[in-house]
Amino acid sequence: MIKQVKVDWIDSMSGDSNWHLLSETIDLKPLKIRTFGFLVEDNDDYICVAQSYATEYPQYCNTISIPKKTIVKITEIR
Repeated sequence: MIKQVKVDWIDSMSGDSNWHLLSETIDLKPLKIRTFGFLVEDNDDYICVAQSYATEYPQYCNTISIPKKTIVKITEIR
């Protein structure tokens, strides 16, 4: 059976496209993200998590790849 996981990771934040003075402070602190899904790939550089998994056939959809360097914690869901 394919593993179900909870992944806590840090994502980058982008600002708007408006002009800002160098003296202005803009909050671009990276975001703490929590993703739940099916672990469909795990290699040295990243993991791939799918939102849905077909139980009758080995198929999955709605994926996200998360770089390992951004992962804080992976917890298997039982």
